[in-house]
Amino acid sequence: MTVSPRCAMALLSVPPVRGALSVLFLVMFVAVTLVPGEHGAAMRIGGGLAVLLLGVPLWSATLAGFVRDVRRPHRRGRTVVVASRPRPFAVTVSWIALGAVVGGLIGFGLVTGLGGPDPAAALCLLATVLGLPTAAVLPRLSRWHADGSGVVAVCERGLHVTARPGEEVAAIPWDRLGPIGDLPPDVGGALGRRVRWHPGAREAVGRWAQEGFSPTAAEVRALRLDPAWSADPAAHEPTSASRRRRAAELAWALTLCTGLLAGLIGLVVTGTSPWWALPAFGWAPLLAIWFLVPHRGRRGAGSSERGIAPR
Repeated sequence: MTVSPRCAMALLSVPPVRGALSVLFLVMFVAVTLVPGEHGAAMRIGGGLAVLLLGVPLWSATLAGFVRDVRRPHRRGRTVVVASRPRPFAVTVSWIALGAVVGGLIGFGLVTGLGGPDPAAALCLLATVLGLPTAAVLPRLSRWHADGSGVVAVCERGLHVTARPGEEVAAIPWDRLGPIGDLPPDVGGALGRRVRWHPGAREAVGRWAQEGFSPTAAEVRALRLDPAWSADPAAHEPTSASRRRRAAELAWALTLCTGLLAGLIGLVVTGTSPWWALPAFGWAPLLAIWFLVPHRGRRGAGSSERGIAPR
């Protein structure tokens, strides 16, 4: 029985499955690198790097889902949320629980590998056991509880006020808002008392109520609006965070392909694998390296052609 790539990706998109695999890869990394065994230091380092390279995408996806749950709500369909109920206590506890899971597993490996006392190892395991369900459940549970107080979202046509999940109270055009973006009393009263504007949202809504909906680049980035809503050319430029993320993804792909090619060459050189394994399997990482490295150069050349010609 085989599993298609589409089914595998759909399975990995389920948060519990992705979270379980992330914990499994973290356990594998700790076991390979920190727990003593019959293999030497070189094999442990190589195995740890292999698990690290394979686990990074899973850890990144799991952390992205965790961050999405602990951050302020962002999108509601085609609208962007600009006011919601804060939950600082739940967010703080969630981050502490996530740190307990990672620190507990790594600490357990260090204590076991260095022959530390049993109570320390038991404490590390206890931190992991308590932190794992808290980090998995609390962010979503607190988000569900906070959404019960209602949210205020914006789009090109105006404000959308939702008192309860799935129950929209009103859609208010920009020209119907007060001079400083105040909500009508009957609409604002439907929201919970703890609902607060996100930083910079009240000032932006007040300006849009007077001048029309025309977000600046700073407002697009501060409120995470759709760049297509802004006429400011700076709003459509990639942010430094997106450039760093793209560079990290490229570096990971290059490192993975180079490591696979180097490992295959090492197996052939040491006689572990026959010589024909190199041309039979080595073309794939070699082709990937050839594609990834020039890709950035072609991109830079294209952007220089579109730039200002030298005088």
